[in-house]
Amino acid sequence: QMVTSPEVVGRSKGVDNRSICAGRCVCLHAFSQWATLALESLLLHHGLLSAPLSLLEKGEKETEGGERVREALRRAIKGRRHEDVREIVVCFGVSPLLVHRVYRLPVSVCCEEKREEKRGEKEEEEEITQCGSPCSALNAAEQRKINRHLFTMFPPEASSIKMPRVYIVMRGSESLLSEEVTEIDGVSRAKDGEITIEWNHSECGRRMKEEEVKRDDESIHMRLKHFM
Repeated sequence: QMVTSPEVVGRSKGVDNRSICAGRCVCLHAFSQWATLALESLLLHHGLLSAPLSLLEKGEKETEGGERVREALRRAIKGRRHEDVREIVVCFGVSPLLVHRVYRLPVSVCCEEKREEKRGEKEEEEEITQCGSPCSALNAAEQRKINRHLFTMFPPEASSIKMPRVYIVMRGSESLLSEEVTEIDGVSRAKDGEITIEWNHSECGRRMKEEEVKRDDESIHMRLKHFM
């Protein structure tokens, strides 16, 4: 059973770092679900949605806009390898170049299953971090717990931005480029600062080896063409 617990882990120079513990192994599929839940919560927080999408009537303008952005993010991640996607960035502002608030969702998934296959006959005990927790999609109970924690962190508010928009940026490998995703130079500086929201399993712990650092340094920024 997943146990989630929110906590603010750091704050400096306009950047908040917040963390929600997953309590079990996180795969890219589960992360994709988490990212769409976080996106919906942030849309509520900034007043772009008046209620959760499940409670809004089909065909309404805000329903269609929210579902369009959520599905675009889901399609962009679906079927990818965890190495391809490094970070999801949710930007609120009046345009991609005039951003007021940025939320960063770093991808932190369990890589241990892959490492198990490569493990040799001998390995230092401290390097063996196999958590043994099953990797699977989020069930309904897990999604409800995540939503409760996100609601506590980011309660719904009226937007302080005139004509607010939300833009989704991904940071990762070139393999993510498609008709729905276009490469950009980076994320514009946020007028009101940034918040990093991590959802991870402390027992997994992504191991930043040289190849991981190199892959991170070589990643590019891409913006989803769909926005709300």
